[in-house]
Amino acid sequence: MRNRQRQRCIESAVTQRNASHHERLEFALELADAGAWEYEIPTETVWWNKQAREIHGVSPDRTLSLDGIDELYTPDDRRRIRDAFDRAINEREPFDEIAELDGEDRQWVRIRGEPVTSGGTPITVRGSCQDVTSFKQREEQFKFLHSAGTELMQASSREEAAEVTIDAAKHILGYAKAALRLVDENNEVLRVFATTKDNVAAAGERPDYRVDEDVPAAESYRRGQPKVFTDLNVTQDEYERGALRSGLYVPLGDHGVFSCGNPEPDAYDQTDVNIVAVLTKLTATALTRIKVDRELRQKRDQLEDFTGTVAHDLRNPLNSAAGYLDIARRDPQDADFEVIRDALDRMEAIIDDLLRLARAGKSLDNVTPVSLADVTEEAWQHAQTDGLTVAVEDDIVIDADRERLLHILENLFRNAIDHNDPPVSLTVGALEETRTSGGASSSGFFVEDDGSGIPPDVRDEAFEHGYTTQEGGTGFGLSIVHHVADAHGWSVEITEGRTGGARFEFTNVPLSSEKTTQ
Repeated sequence: MRNRQRQRCIESAVTQRNASHHERLEFALELADAGAWEYEIPTETVWWNKQAREIHGVSPDRTLSLDGIDELYTPDDRRRIRDAFDRAINEREPFDEIAELDGEDRQWVRIRGEPVTSGGTPITVRGSCQDVTSFKQREEQFKFLHSAGTELMQASSREEAAEVTIDAAKHILGYAKAALRLVDENNEVLRVFATTKDNVAAAGERPDYRVDEDVPAAESYRRGQPKVFTDLNVTQDEYERGALRSGLYVPLGDHGVFSCGNPEPDAYDQTDVNIVAVLTKLTATALTRIKVDRELRQKRDQLEDFTGTVAHDLRNPLNSAAGYLDIARRDPQDADFEVIRDALDRMEAIIDDLLRLARAGKSLDNVTPVSLADVTEEAWQHAQTDGLTVAVEDDIVIDADRERLLHILENLFRNAIDHNDPPVSLTVGALEETRTSGGASSSGFFVEDDGSGIPPDVRDEAFEHGYTTQEGGTGFGLSIVHHVADAHGWSVEITEGRTGGARFEFTNVPLSSEKTTQ
């Protein structure tokens, strides 16, 4: 009898204490957007607060036992949750589990609990629960993004990478109204490479944008930062966006920009930025790899063409010299040593040009203020050719590697001599000065002759290795010019001179603020 009364007293005390605890716990968990629960071991009853019932979809009038709680979860998770409770009761071990609710809509709940003891004996297991469906969905999305990343790393073109990105944005991340724009080769226009049908249906055919335009996509690209628009109706530009109200723009490094829209205002936040950033970083990495692969293939092809040209150009004089040496061995009187000398001179010229070409594109280590007029005079003296006159219209002082600038002028002088009948007149002068936003001055210079000129359809080709229209020419002269200019960071273009001859214009040439050094 006494034992029974003692048991009732214990249960009453536990119930009163728990009632006070429940009030405090409910208030705290309401602030944390979580539910509270408690399992009383002596009475085998379960107490849930309002939020815990709402999370599990349980009505307020329903009384649940531990077995009833098990039934709320999918068969795969029921045993795991029951085992966690058993360990808490028998081994006093806290638990933290994520289980999927058994229903048509996939929903996950995080359940945390720990035993409470009295005199060393567990009397309750209490804890919290929280709806983590959004977290689990994002987790699954990132798993699928991993496979999308694998596809991106296997993409062989910008077009393919763009399509994989847009497909992943729609079917994995759920951004159905999306577009991807990549910058063109001139870094002037953001062209639409891929978009979804949903995006076109909502906003119409999506336009290309100039990089310098005052539109959200171009601004995000220029600044290299994501932009969130809560209401696209406030944008002050000429473009229609149809039913779309919210906009999210995330740059793809220096390759382009990803955008997506939503008919509802204020649809995107920092979470969306972070999620899309994962995809855009994968895409940017893939685009960088594609660009590097393309450049490597081009360089490999150029190297193969170059070595083939060199081998061909050296083989001809080598065979000629070998043939006449063979004749000289048999009968020295019939030997034509002039032909042998010409063949050797030809090979020496090719080798000299190859050495200059190999050095032309290397980084500069001796940049000093240089007078254009002084270097022109020295280059003309090196040419030592009758029938060649050179005039300097304007002198400017530029920052350059003097020795390599000499190579430019010497090769241009030789090119004019080799491709025109004497006499040949050349003019060297300065181009119009410009100033950068930082205050630095830049200009340029030109070299033009009064010869027959270079046809427009072969001007770009003229800078390639081995290109020549002269019999016996090495074909490396203008290639050296181009590589030396590139090493300086200059641009060079072939145009038509004032008298119809060839004109070479060098731009982006920084003017020196110092005096020249000899």
